[in-house]
Amino acid sequence: GVDVFTLDDAEDAQVSAPGLGSAFPFLRPFAAAIARVDAMIQSSPVGRSRLSWTGFWFGMVVYAVTRLWRVEAYPIAFDGDEAGIVALAQGLLEGRFRDGFGILFPIFFPYPNWNPDVGVYVHLITSSLFGVSVVVARATAVLLSSPTPIAIAFTLKVALGNRSWWLAPLVVAALPMWFHLSRSAYDSATWVAFYACFVGAYFAYRYQHPRHAWLVVVFGALTFYSNSIAHLIIGASIFAFIIIDSSYHRRYLSRWRNPSIGAIVAIVPLLIFLNKNPGYFATRTNSAHPYWASDGPSFLETGLQMGKSFLFALDPRVWFSGIERTKFVDVTGYHNYYPGTMPLLPLWLAPFILAGIACLAMPRFRAYRWQIFAVLAVSISPALVARFAPTRSLAVVIPVTILAVVGIDLVPRAFRHTRLVGALIFAAVATTGSFMVLNDALTTQSTRRQDYGGYGIQWGSQYVFNMVNARLKATPGSRVMVTTDWNWGG
Repeated sequence: GVDVFTLDDAEDAQVSAPGLGSAFPFLRPFAAAIARVDAMIQSSPVGRSRLSWTGFWFGMVVYAVTRLWRVEAYPIAFDGDEAGIVALAQGLLEGRFRDGFGILFPIFFPYPNWNPDVGVYVHLITSSLFGVSVVVARATAVLLSSPTPIAIAFTLKVALGNRSWWLAPLVVAALPMWFHLSRSAYDSATWVAFYACFVGAYFAYRYQHPRHAWLVVVFGALTFYSNSIAHLIIGASIFAFIIIDSSYHRRYLSRWRNPSIGAIVAIVPLLIFLNKNPGYFATRTNSAHPYWASDGPSFLETGLQMGKSFLFALDPRVWFSGIERTKFVDVTGYHNYYPGTMPLLPLWLAPFILAGIACLAMPRFRAYRWQIFAVLAVSISPALVARFAPTRSLAVVIPVTILAVVGIDLVPRAFRHTRLVGALIFAAVATTGSFMVLNDALTTQSTRRQDYGGYGIQWGSQYVFNMVNARLKATPGSRVMVTTDWNWGG
């Protein structure tokens, strides 16, 4: 299989790899040492194909630990958007699974502005079983985010045949933007998790077998109904994949007979909701403050602004700058969505991402280079509509991880005995990076910003509501009004 490192490769390293030694004789002892280390690992109990699966599950453990460790302490603010999801779940239970329109088992919820969120039902189960608390809400969000590294690893292994697929969970765990938002009870990580599954399903359909078309429909529907931003993401992805792989779709058109029926059924909840709320799409679009909603700009000016914003989202400084971010990124009102002064992506990962991009120019990657670039473009496409925000472009973790792992595999076949050792070194670096992000978040990032008002870090809700509950128990007839700022709620 593509993920098996054979002992013959390791034992023959001094014969097959001294392309390195013949070109640089002084490196022969180093090459031989690597070969011996490789052979020892291969002959160990976790050698051969088991090594990949051992590394994968190790990565998932690192992912779980770095998400759940003191999850109530970071992010420091547990704001209304996090609490709102749990409140919606409890309201659903109290309303006997009907919303204000009388729709049974609704998918669209009134907070904020009728946003779809299938994750509410998972929060309903966990809050009913374990109670309503910050820990339960955020642990549920971590659970909902966990398909992301699994789906990316699946895409790399099954669809792309990458031998370092098992590193995907460690890469995802080390991304500060994903660390921050996957530990929050926002629905951002939920829709990205479903979208990662959608991408994996599509790649399996395209490169493994067309019978996986039904998985594309299932995860496409789950993505669509998990967040309003996902409407744009799924729509753009479907359009791009239809254009790029049109000949493949025509060849296996008959395979879409049953999945198409499933897609029609999946549209029914949307049609039922639109019948009750026909202005939904306009309301949701306007709530994002799109560029064309401003007074005055012409069609040409709006188009230029959209193009400028898309190019801005491709600026490496947006992703790899931390403390200097505010010099060129407007974070007003979005402080809770950024990982403090940590960069959105770690700088040490940049060379591997660039190597992955370089790999796609090679003939062996011709079959799926445009699909990966399409996922990258779609992931940052919300910047075409409104101001950049990590929650809107969070899906970029999918193509970034794929490119990084592809870049890790960029080792000439003549040096194949170094692939395993190199992958293990990278695993150690990524693991260290994950725990460094966790330590930085818990020790310095929580108090880095001192603005605790409505447009800053809305800290203190846990303590305030504990006092409110104590007051209500002491004086049941009292009324307490809580605002996020002294100037609000008048």
